[in-house]
Amino acid sequence: MGYGQNLKKVLKERNMTVTELGRLCKINPSTLYTCINRDSSIRYDMALPIANVLDIDVDLICKDNPYRGEEDLPPLLWEAGGLFTNKNKQKYFENQLLPLLKLYDYREYPEIYRLLSNYFVLDDTGREQIFDMMEGVKLRHTDKDKVERRKTLKKQN
Repeated sequence: MGYGQNLKKVLKERNMTVTELGRLCKINPSTLYTCINRDSSIRYDMALPIANVLDIDVDLICKDNPYRGEEDLPPLLWEAGGLFTNKNKQKYFENQLLPLLKLYDYREYPEIYRLLSNYFVLDDTGREQIFDMMEGVKLRHTDKDKVERRKTLKKQN
């Protein structure tokens, strides 16, 4: 079974038409029909939004995934045109955030959770203010040992 047939199978499982998928992904349905009928790989730039909408691995429908097999995804995934599928989110957390969280003592986790929860509800202006404030605090209160531990972590990843 080729890439186009994989897409057809997933659409059938999701009880979704090609037209609906095209509308959700802003891709001409005739382009999708062609990929399915020719059983061909879908271009990477089109496969990303499709994978996001269908919540599937992009490799299922695209042979030209430039991130296939890489352990580390690029740090600015939002610039990659929708690379944040649920699977890739998990990979990002495993590779970027989990190693950082392991540097903390488990007793600090409730504070980290509180910090992230409060950050989540802020608007863009509030988020900018938080980062500006953190830069000033960091200049006055940086722990050199922790800086070295963070550098070691970056080298490992």
